[in-house]
Amino acid sequence: MHRKSEGATSSSSESQRKTTSKKKNQVTATSEYRRKKERTPVEGKEPSIVTASEDEMSSLSQGEHAVDTAGKGKNEISTTSKDERLADTTAKGERDISTSSPTESQKSSFHVLANSWRQGLAGLASIIEGLIVSVVLGFSPWPESSPVTTFISQRPTVALVMGGTLVAVTFISLLILYWPKLGNVSGNSYGLHWLFSTAMPVVGYMLFAILLVVVLIRPAWCPTSICPAPQLVPITNPQGIHDDNLEIYLTAIQSASYVIPDDPARYSLGNLPTSISAVRKDSQAPYRVVLGVHSLQQGHYGMIIEEVALVVTQVPPVPSPLNVWINSPGLDYHSNPYKVIYKGQAVGTTLAATYDTSIPNGYVQLAPGEADELDIQVVSPEIARLQFQVEVTYRVTNESQLHTLMLPKVFEVVFSDVSNWHARYLKDGHLVPSV
Repeated sequence: MHRKSEGATSSSSESQRKTTSKKKNQVTATSEYRRKKERTPVEGKEPSIVTASEDEMSSLSQGEHAVDTAGKGKNEISTTSKDERLADTTAKGERDISTSSPTESQKSSFHVLANSWRQGLAGLASIIEGLIVSVVLGFSPWPESSPVTTFISQRPTVALVMGGTLVAVTFISLLILYWPKLGNVSGNSYGLHWLFSTAMPVVGYMLFAILLVVVLIRPAWCPTSICPAPQLVPITNPQGIHDDNLEIYLTAIQSASYVIPDDPARYSLGNLPTSISAVRKDSQAPYRVVLGVHSLQQGHYGMIIEEVALVVTQVPPVPSPLNVWINSPGLDYHSNPYKVIYKGQAVGTTLAATYDTSIPNGYVQLAPGEADELDIQVVSPEIARLQFQVEVTYRVTNESQLHTLMLPKVFEVVFSDVSNWHARYLKDGHLVPSV
């Protein structure tokens, strides 16, 4: 029993050794077959034929099948990777083409014109900035007038149309340059950046330019809070009087004769007396004080001359005899005729003049900045010597308050009849009696 057990054990061990050796031989044969199959045959010699047992061939087929399966899987993986890389390359190319499309479109004529317009505006702005800096630093004087402002003031409608056209062309050029980029960029980041960095400054510039043009033109519909009236310094007559709205001054005295206060022999052509006018009651020659009136207003409202009056300052006695010299006929002033009748009123009396026209309740009206004249004729049915001043009352058309200006000059006139009238004429530079 003991020996039989040992023999069985020995036989089992021997069987295991044979099986192990067989597997090793199969692996060795498979490896050797692969090496011989891959080896290039030597010229002039035939390749040796390797024979293998049926078990070896089976093992070899199984090994080759495994190798082929692994190679096929590898090839499939490699093909899939190539397809993915090709798809990625195609998508990347499409993205590159999509991204590069604005650059290609900028080569069109519209983009060339828009870019040229933008560069031109930038150059013009640089020139203007340089001129302003030059003036500020004192290298060049500030111009007294500008052709641009003169053109705007003379042709406001044309200037407004031209300014609006320039602004519109500038905005359209910016849209041509930047709008394609907004449609080809995913998300809103670029759109917001363009909105805050380009669109909003451009819109603000356009609004500022429109406001500047409106202020310079000052159309009638523009409110005074935005378009104030220009603050011009008016030039007034030094011999007149004025307030903030109206100026009055002496233009002329229309008189056919003047009083000779002293010996007539003392006067000649170079020093003829003209301070006191003389009027013969039966004569048709008028005596008029001609005043100039000038509106100093700069707004939209004019003024109405409500009243013209004489204020009696003195009533001296009439000289006797009354020597006068006859003046040559001069201009006849009657554009805005007023008439005052003196009937011996006392000193300090105000005599209102009537607007002597065929229009009932007529009056003189002045537009802002307008100038006109008032022709005041003084008559008297009595013999008198009158000294007086002239005052003008007016009101602004949209106000009810009255304003009065009195000319400081004192006028003097003598009314006489033929019995006290001694006339002289100018002859050879001297005053001689009439024949």
